[in-house]
Formats: sequence, structure tokens, C-alpha cells
Amino acid sequence: MRDAEKLQYMEAVEVLENSAQPLELRSSREAQLMDLFRISDARIQDLKSEYMPLTISGVTDKAGFDLVHSARMDIKDLRVSIDKTRKSQVADALEWQRTVNGIAKRLTAGLEPIEAHLDKQEDVYTAEIDRIKAEKQAAAQAKIQGRIDALSAVGMASNLAEIAQMSDETFNGYLRLATDAHNQAQATKTAQEAEAKAKVEAEAKARADELATLTAMREAQAKEAAVLKAERDAIETEKATAAQAVRDAEAKAAQAIREEQIRKDAIEKAKADAEVELKAAIEHIEAMKRKADEVEAARPDADKLEGFAALLEGVVLPDMATPAGQALAKEIKGLMIKLINYTRTAAGNLTK
Repeated sequence: MRDAEKLQYMEAVEVLENSAQPLELRSSREAQLMDLFRISDARIQDLKSEYMPLTISGVTDKAGFDLVHSARMDIKDLRVSIDKTRKSQVADALEWQRTVNGIAKRLTAGLEPIEAHLDKQEDVYTAEIDRIKAEKQAAAQAKIQGRIDALSAVGMASNLAEIAQMSDETFNGYLRLATDAHNQAQATKTAQEAEAKAKVEAEAKARADELATLTAMREAQAKEAAVLKAERDAIETEKATAAQAVRDAEAKAAQAIREEQIRKDAIEKAKADAEVELKAAIEHIEAMKRKADEVEAARPDADKLEGFAALLEGVVLPDMATPAGQALAKEIKGLMIKLINYTRTAAGNLTK
């Protein structure tokens, strides 16, 4: 017979035997087992009445936590003792095992809500301690980040370790000095930009004045050509009215027409040349304005790159204990210097 079938057979026999035993005998056995477990249902009720009212009023209630913890350990010890007794008794026979298991389960079930309640009280206390600790850490980190952001806003690089150790008074003084230096640099930069802009505008105005003068000259030449044309028309009219031969008159008229066309072509060419020069001058002025706008637009990016280079300069490499580590730190420092120089060169190129 297989083990599983044998176990089922023995359990069926046990049920029949238990049902056939007198109630007094079963009660006597249970009383003996209760003596082995060294606890009763009445005692569990007493423990429930004593321990279930226990609570922890808050994170500062250390005395309450100690009472809850001590009570929980008592309940845990009883539960563990019951389980050990159960295991020692069920080794003799399957019938005895079932009886012991039933009593142990009942007793354990009576203890479980007490232990669960005490566990919950401990968990609430521990969770509140952890929350307060995390809240303090988050506040400290937020304060440090606020200091870093304040220094970054005025273009000042910051060392995390130094910033974290500063008192509020020391940091505020340091921030004031950095802010004053930043404002002074901004004022100087603004003045330089205004001067450069004024120079560009002055050059543009001079070019515009030169173009206006050239246009006036072209207009005067056009008027002079018109007067000359009027004079030649008068001559041609006089020739037409003169008593000359028809052939001579036609030849002269044709010649006058050809000369007039030449003058017209010359005037049109002069106008076209003037328009080309005017267009080129306008395009040059517009190109200068675009360049000035591009320089102005690139100024924030250049400032950011300058700030990044300053931030890199403030980075302090860790001290190395070995020659290999020191050589590596020296190599990294050289690469950082190259990056700083490249960044500043790139920032300068943006505003050229």
C-alpha cells in the first residue's frame, strides 16, 4: 500500500475510533494535552483582554512601543512553545497528532489576532520613524540644491561638499558677493554690447547717407539729360520747319532719332546701375543687421558655455593614493583644461 493511501486509511480509522470513544475519555485526553501546552483558552482570553488595548500613540511614544514589543514577544513565545509541544506529541501516533493539531490550531488562532495587532502597532511606529528620517533627509537635500541653483543663477560654480557644510550666514554672504560680481560683469557686458551695436548702427547710417548722396547725383544727371534732350528736340523742330530738302530733313530726323535712342539707353543704363548699387547697399546694411541680431541671439548660449567652463574649473579631483591613480588624475586634469579652453573658445566664436 502506498504511503498516501496508508495515511488516508489511518485517518479514517482514527475518525471511527474517536467517534466510538466516550465523551468523558476524549475530554480527559484534552485536559491532559492542555497541561502539556501549559496554557488554556481562558488564559488566552486574559491575554487578549490585557494586550489588545495596547497601542502606540505616536513616534515619540517610546514607552508604548516598549510595552507593545514586550507583549508581542510574550505572545510569540507562547505560540512557538505551543508549536513545539504539538510537534513533540504528534510523533507518537497519528491519532494523537490530529488531537494535538486541533488544539494547537485553536490556541494559535486565539493568539494570532493578538500578535497581528501588536505587529501592526510596531509597524506603524517603525514606518513613522522612517518617514520622519526620510523627510529630514529630503529637506536637507532640497536646501543644498537650492544653494546650488542660487549660485548657478549668478554664473558661479559650486563645490557640493563646501556648500553643504556652510552655515546659512556664511552661505548668504558668499551668495551676496557672487551676485554683486555677476551683476557687475553683466553691466560691463551690456555696456560693451551697446557700444558695439551703436558702432554698427553708425556704420549703417554712414552707408545710407552715402547711398542717398549717390542717388541725388543720379537724379541730377537724369534732369540734365532731360534738359539736353529738350534742347535737341527744339533743334530738330527748327530743322523740320526749315526749308530744306525732304531727303536732308529725313536723314537729319533719322540721325536725331538714333542719337535720342542712344541717350535714352544711356539714361536707362545709368538708372539700372544706380538701382543695382542701391540694392547692394541695402543688402549690405541688412546683412550687417542680421549679423548683429545673430550675435545678440547667440549671447545667452555663449554665457552658458562660459558658466559651464567656470563650473569645470571648480571641479576638484579626488586625492589618489597610488602613483597610477595620481598619473590618471593628472591626465584627467589635463583633459579637463583642454575642455575648458575649447568651451571658452567656442563661446567666443558664437559672438564674433
